[in-house]
Amino acid sequence: MNQLRILIADDQESEILVARDALQAAQHLVDTATSFSEALRLAAANRYDIAVIDRGWYTDHALSSDGSKGYKGWEIADAVRARSPEALMILYTVHADEPSTIKTAAEKGMICVKKEFSDDARENLAQAAIALAVEVYQRTRATTTNQASTVFEYRPRIYIHAPYKLEPERDQVKRRLLEKIRELGFDPQEFGVSGIPKGDPWSFGRAMEVMRQCDGGLILALMRRMEFDGTTRVPIPSEYSHFEGALALSCNLPSLVIAEEGMEMRGILSQMGGSFVLQVPMQSPDEWLATDKLLGAPPFEKWVERIKARYDVFFGYCSKADELAKNIKRFLADESGLRVLDWATDFRPGRTIMEEIARATATCRCGLFLFTADDPIEGSSTKTAIPRDNVLLEAGYFMSAHSARRMVVLREMGTKMPADLGGMIYLTIESRVDWRQAAKDVLDALRTQLSEEF
Repeated sequence: MNQLRILIADDQESEILVARDALQAAQHLVDTATSFSEALRLAAANRYDIAVIDRGWYTDHALSSDGSKGYKGWEIADAVRARSPEALMILYTVHADEPSTIKTAAEKGMICVKKEFSDDARENLAQAAIALAVEVYQRTRATTTNQASTVFEYRPRIYIHAPYKLEPERDQVKRRLLEKIRELGFDPQEFGVSGIPKGDPWSFGRAMEVMRQCDGGLILALMRRMEFDGTTRVPIPSEYSHFEGALALSCNLPSLVIAEEGMEMRGILSQMGGSFVLQVPMQSPDEWLATDKLLGAPPFEKWVERIKARYDVFFGYCSKADELAKNIKRFLADESGLRVLDWATDFRPGRTIMEEIARATATCRCGLFLFTADDPIEGSSTKTAIPRDNVLLEAGYFMSAHSARRMVVLREMGTKMPADLGGMIYLTIESRVDWRQAAKDVLDALRTQLSEEF
């Protein structure tokens, strides 16, 4: 069974030890809280699959929000539900058979287990918790096949450069290399062959457009011709190997150059050129490929690591919209599987804001920006506020690198849209409490952008 995270909250520790020990023995991660404040802290800080909560907290002197002294378990349940909407919860209380308790528990999506301060009752709690763990596991397995509609799976696109009409031996090397690229889950993009430019003739402008939609570059600098250097014949790559390699670097793509042994390591083939560089021994290419020396080579491993480290979304917003942003980010990351670079949590200390914006632009496929009512406008009869200026800067910088086709703006009702972005199609949120529907709309837009080919 998969490991689950479980919260057990009761002001009498002796009542939860049996359940805790049974769940830990089943290899689950269990947090316990014996004070009201600790229970609230844990509920807010973690996402739980299961929560076991005592209704009465008579040994804790803090009052509930309604002024009552004992029934603070309801508040803990609400805190768990806010952070963990799908959690299954047990109400462990001596009042489990009272109609009012049963009614409130049902409204909060909890099942009641009777507390009787006996070994049998403690064992019953442990069994109920184990049963819920099994239910969570079975529910997870039952929905796995349906997650494709929620979790977005993206295959990183790799721009492929290779000389036109290779001789059979080198063409075979190319085919074997691309097979390994596909096995890694990458999607090759090669003019006239595969991906976005499959049916396109090559041109300088079109090469740039395609690269801006890719996550990495693979420059197969295989021999185009032989030249005599005065003493021996030397294999020479196509001049386009240098051009497209430099173009990939200018687009901030992690780039791998595979050259033939014997070539002069100059230009894009140089180890100092900014690319990861490997050499294939053309005297024994089959052996080199068959023994997986490629996959174990440090430059290749580093290149793959850099591609897989890229983010799906850069998320920019004003700190005044922090709660809205947290909810949307949690939906995109936890429920939909997107990798989100959040300016508030992921910008590195010791760097300037512009350095980090440039890094985000270089490593993120799409941008998401919240245009919220941050700074009031005086004298306007139609708009109440404008977005914070740093958010506008981030959005403009990102759009200049990726175009509006890779950017989503979520505009809060009443917020003025900048004139320079006035023709841009954006999403709207009327109230921040409607964040879930807004997050779904954002996800649909991002999926479209990530899947779109232009």
